[in-house]
Amino acid sequence: MKFEELVNGLSLQIPSPLQELQHEDFISRGLKVFIKRDDLIHPEIQGNKWRKLLGFLKHAKENNLQVLTFGGAFSNHVYATAAACDALDIGALALIRGEYVDRSNYTLRFAASKGMRIIPISLKEYTQRNEESYLSTLRKKYPKTLIVPEGGNGTFASNGIAALASEINTAFPNEDIICVCPIGTATTFKNLVTSLPNALHIGINCLKNESIEHEIKTESSIRNFKIYNTFHFGGFAKANLELVEFINNFRMKFGIQLEPIYTGKMMYALFHNLDEFKSGSTIVCIHTGGLQGIIGFNQRYASKGWEIKSI
Repeated sequence: MKFEELVNGLSLQIPSPLQELQHEDFISRGLKVFIKRDDLIHPEIQGNKWRKLLGFLKHAKENNLQVLTFGGAFSNHVYATAAACDALDIGALALIRGEYVDRSNYTLRFAASKGMRIIPISLKEYTQRNEESYLSTLRKKYPKTLIVPEGGNGTFASNGIAALASEINTAFPNEDIICVCPIGTATTFKNLVTSLPNALHIGINCLKNESIEHEIKTESSIRNFKIYNTFHFGGFAKANLELVEFINNFRMKFGIQLEPIYTGKMMYALFHNLDEFKSGSTIVCIHTGGLQGIIGFNQRYASKGWEIKSI
């Protein structure tokens, strides 16, 4: 079966819905706030993961290659890659950070159930994942393999995020919008900045990586962005009770599920910076999916009594 036919069989919500958020804090400031619901693209291959993976998957399928990628034990990227490869009949393996990871956790158990081969590696080896000499070794060890970088960075990802930008541009053809996006590897953010040059882009740094702004400026001549570096809650996958309660209240108020790694921090940052926006501004927040991570988060923080309620 051709790749396009397999993709059509997934019943994806593309373009993803655009939902306006009604809140007294927005209305009083004359703001229009929308959330781009990429979390609704697909139950398992949702958010920016689908956007970034699509080009890689097409190349792998058409060239009869398996996919090799990288991630942590609770990686949204690994989860989505496993689901996508299974649905599109593409072989998959993942090199997982840490030799003694719990293969029975929800994310890795799901990935394995989709046929993905899980290979734990040492932290030292994992740090080499972007080095060409190491990648060359992997290509020899795993022939007929397409290596997908952690976070899906590369030309294939650029095309997928450009499609997201096109959907936003179609929805707001004559407006200078403000686009808000969480930042992990910054693949999505950097490509949105390039693909939507007339927008002001605000990135919410979720990794406590304050060098990311310099990295983006080094890679691009475009300067239509700024980054908030103070809403990471201690770093990647870190949180506190205030963030958990914010996510639960947001779900009750808007009927939209957020997660604590990226989208919860993004919307928290927005609500705490509303006075920075001029009256009449149109703000579009990117829901990057990753909802499967809620299960692992709740397990890790159960001893603290924290629980993110899910729809």
